[in-house]
Parts: sequence; structure tokens; C-alpha cells
Amino acid sequence: EPSDGARRSAPVHRSRRRSRRSRRGETDPPSSEVILAGQSNGGIGAFYCAVARPSKFRAIVVIPGQYLGDVCDLEKLRGKPVWMLLGSQDDPGRWLEPTRMTAEALKKGGARVELEVLEGQGHVPAVAASRLYDWIDRFR
Repeated sequence: EPSDGARRSAPVHRSRRRSRRSRRGETDPPSSEVILAGQSNGGIGAFYCAVARPSKFRAIVVIPGQYLGDVCDLEKLRGKPVWMLLGSQDDPGRWLEPTRMTAEALKKGGARVELEVLEGQGHVPAVAASRLYDWIDRFR
């Protein structure tokens, strides 16, 4: 557990950071700094957030993820980088095929999609953090 000093200083630090941003008129981080990410149902949620506010982020990573709404909505993500990962041993009806269909709809809508099926892995495949960071860094 943190010392009393650490507990007292943390809110002050956050408060100062908010104050500096507020003085500059910023309330949200710039969209160039935001990447939506989610695993499983979180991947589904990432797509819903992306469709609802496409100007608020620069890329999407889902491990796995799919969009369950109207595929025409995905046209709002034109030009956005999207990395979709899923395990080859995931449930075909629930995840494999719907994820592939989402990837195709994204491509048709003009998104920059990379779909990667990881052989021998299940529902939430293991991905090295360095691979995620390298992908994210490509879009800075």
C-alpha cells in the first residue's frame, strides 16, 4: 500500500495536469493519441465506440472483435488502421466467421484492415506486447 505521502501527492499531480490542459482549452486527448483496443466483448465495444465517434481516435486493435451492427456503419472508419487478431481454434460461428465478415466489410468501406488468424490459439490469443507497440508506433 502506498505511503500517506504518495496518496496525497497523486491527486495533486492529476489535478495539475488537468489544469494545464484546461488552460490550453483541451478537454480530451488529441485524436492522434487515441487508439481503441478491446478483447472479446471489449473488441465488439471498440467497434461501437469507433462508429459512434470516428474522429476521436486514430486506430483500432481487437483481440478478437467484430461489429454486430449495420455493416454500412463501418464506412465511417474509412482510412482508419484496424488490426484484428483471433485464434484459429476460436468458436467458428461466434467469432471466426463474424470477425472475418467484419474485416471484409471494413475493407469494402475503405478501412486499412489487417486480419491475423493465430494458428493453434483459442478465443483470446497471446500476442507479445512488443508486437502491439510496434503496430501502434506505425501510426504516430
